[in-house]
Amino acid sequence: MLVGLLLASTIFFGVAAGDADEKKIEQLEKAIAAAETKKERDKLFTQLNALLESKKPNKKPNAVPNPNQIDKLRAQTETYTILPQPETTPLKIVVYRGGGANDIFFQKLTDVKNTSGKSVVAYQLGFSYFDAFNELILVSFSYSNKTIDIQNTHRTTGALRNFPAAKFVGHGTSIAWVDKVRFSDGTVWHYDRGLVLEELKKIQKDLTLEGLKEKITD
Repeated sequence: MLVGLLLASTIFFGVAAGDADEKKIEQLEKAIAAAETKKERDKLFTQLNALLESKKPNKKPNAVPNPNQIDKLRAQTETYTILPQPETTPLKIVVYRGGGANDIFFQKLTDVKNTSGKSVVAYQLGFSYFDAFNELILVSFSYSNKTIDIQNTHRTTGALRNFPAAKFVGHGTSIAWVDKVRFSDGTVWHYDRGLVLEELKKIQKDLTLEGLKEKITD
């Protein structure tokens, strides 16, 4: 179950959010990620959108994209791809889709499959986003402590808030990878960040490890 949705900033529409509203937004985001049914997620998305609308009374906000409706959103011309997954990768991404990017949210959906010989009890996914000019915009990570038994698949959805959509929508590129995996026996596997950098340099040739770290958002 996804622990938290990624936050790109603590500022909303240029105004610092009140502590109470910000806490409520975080609670709703976590509840959306943890929801087990479409009906429950839709209800929570409605509550979240209403809260966001109340914080912007003089302008109609962009709708919060629903992860269950990604396939129904407008045709996306951005590129969504998966980092090469060696045979030794214990958890493999089988589906990565994005959609509904606007100046409030970028919504993504990821399916992972346990191809190892052990149960997975936690994992972390990495995501990179490049603009139309193949320059890195940001790198984010999402964490789940959902137990995935051998050969089973798990779906996660997440929203990256205050996403710089103008730089990405239309011609951007996003790449996903399995960053870390913890097994039921306590052992941990991780993707070599050096290999991640080499793959991302195929898009932005002058990208460095320091440059990569600078783009990581909490």
